[in-house]
Amino acid sequence: MVLRRAAPKSAEVIDLDDDQDTTSSNSGTRGPIRPRETIELDEDDDLIENFSFIDLTEDDGLDGPDYIREATPHFLQDSSPNVPYGYRQINSVQSFAGTLKIGECYDLTDGDFLLVKQIIERPTKRKTSLRGILLRRNRRVNDMLPKKTNEVCMIMKAKSNPKSKLSIEDCLVSRPLKAILTRRVLICTNRPFPDHSFRGVEFYPNLETAAELGVLVCRWKYVEFYDDCKVKEEMLCRLSEAQGDRAKVVPDVMLSRMWRKEEPRDGTRKNEKKEKPDADTIDLVSDDEDEDLIEVRHVRQNVYSYGDICAGAGGVSTGAVQAGLKLNFLLDHCRDACETLKLSFVRTGHCHSNQILCADIHDFCTGQIALGLANGLFRVEILHISFPCQPHSAVHTVPGKDDDANIAAGYSVIPILQKCKPRIVTFEQTSGIVTHRGGYHFRALIHQLTVAGYSARWRIVNMAQYGNVQARKRLIIIAAGPGEVLPAFPPPTHGPPGSGLKPYTTVQDVLAKVPRHNPPHMVAHTTKPHGVPYDPRQPLKSAITCDGGKSDMHPSGTRSFNMRELSMLQSFPATHDFSGTMTSIRKQCGNAVPSCFAKLMFEEITQSLNKRDREVANWRPEVIALD
Repeated sequence: MVLRRAAPKSAEVIDLDDDQDTTSSNSGTRGPIRPRETIELDEDDDLIENFSFIDLTEDDGLDGPDYIREATPHFLQDSSPNVPYGYRQINSVQSFAGTLKIGECYDLTDGDFLLVKQIIERPTKRKTSLRGILLRRNRRVNDMLPKKTNEVCMIMKAKSNPKSKLSIEDCLVSRPLKAILTRRVLICTNRPFPDHSFRGVEFYPNLETAAELGVLVCRWKYVEFYDDCKVKEEMLCRLSEAQGDRAKVVPDVMLSRMWRKEEPRDGTRKNEKKEKPDADTIDLVSDDEDEDLIEVRHVRQNVYSYGDICAGAGGVSTGAVQAGLKLNFLLDHCRDACETLKLSFVRTGHCHSNQILCADIHDFCTGQIALGLANGLFRVEILHISFPCQPHSAVHTVPGKDDDANIAAGYSVIPILQKCKPRIVTFEQTSGIVTHRGGYHFRALIHQLTVAGYSARWRIVNMAQYGNVQARKRLIIIAAGPGEVLPAFPPPTHGPPGSGLKPYTTVQDVLAKVPRHNPPHMVAHTTKPHGVPYDPRQPLKSAITCDGGKSDMHPSGTRSFNMRELSMLQSFPATHDFSGTMTSIRKQCGNAVPSCFAKLMFEEITQSLNKRDREVANWRPEVIALD
């Protein structure tokens, strides 16, 4: 007898749209009749198609919350990993589904699955519950994973604590005996799809039967981190080698090598003569017998290559340089922004002029850029992308001629990753993209990352907590390539009195650092005859926007900030020069990501990569002795 699941009544962890269910009668099952789950039979095309254009009425989130959403009481009910008081653990229990055991996976009546880790009972009330890891079909994880039949994802929630390491065993959920249906075979692995799936191994008359009976494969975990009843951060991460079934995994280092070694970093093909390694590298592993499996591992001196797409005036790139990264290329389609990049990075010797690419994303992805830049320089270890965010922001209330192109640019993640093969990629976007149209474009962005095999974590960051003078709240995504460790967000450095952190940066703090002598175009400003003076010993009350914004007022109340003051209020260094008119410079400043945050983020990422590289330098393939 095959027990069939009922339709999911609610998405316990993920509070967004789910599949619509159909109803049918089934008099052969026990208990009340429940509608059956509708199983989507079409395999995913690995890309979200037919995206609709976003409306432009959403608040930009500049003065909004710095969390993703409220956590409901239902969300928090399974938050404790401890066995409840009055319960005891047992090894197995009998139910109408048979003997339930620890370590087995079972269908649940709501369409999810439970990998049992504990069985607990309360003898006084004859109450038994199963505690374990909740799993959900990929097609029900908010369109953020490829929709492949019998591919499932761990669904977890955890207390937000940057100092503690997340343990799967601390994220158990409880389910009553009556919620358990049939036993399912589950494989947990870090191998890419379709390894270990039923395809080519098990044969079923149709996908519906395969979905009911076939082996389940888990390659991902989705985690929501909460604090003070608010979801502060989310993560969608591939299982690591240590988290998979021992006989079903591959070393994480091999996943990274397979992804990044498809084309050598120096741009040569496999059979071509390769250049000698740099003087600052030491070969630790070299095997000429099998180049496909063993690559040369270098011990680095904390210098990682960096690329920036939609670099703008260079706010993030400035933070990258301050964190010790090596600039390989900076790309933007705005000529004034590219001239600014040349003034600030070429003149200071951080890169050459041919590494500043004045082109759009389409030309970059299709290989139509022919500016004398060696192809190998596109291969970077750390990549940052700031797709145009104006269409997703309420500050942009009038549709523009470039809206369609700006939105479409956000759907170019996969070709960019294929070209650059970064170990780590970061994104910055307006916080409004998370909620606009149910977060459709945001979920599409995450979907592209997971299709490429990248793990990702994201949160809304208040830049004032990292030394910026304005509470600019932006969505930041950090993603790690196959086999890489996903870095954490840097801890805040600034906070209110009593927090133990530095005090928030004030307008006076910034203006005190403005140099006396500046180029004439950097002291340009506009008069404000009806302005009101204010106390500069406080942060800016609103964010700097492309036209300056409401905060573009000098404390004297008589004028706007000049261009040097405006750029430094956006955390550009005093030596950062700009090209263009006053209107253009204002726009460049308004679009910039504060370099003070970028520096801290890249320092955290560099620290994570250094730690990973030290571990990998000592890694050797496991030797299996044959009789």
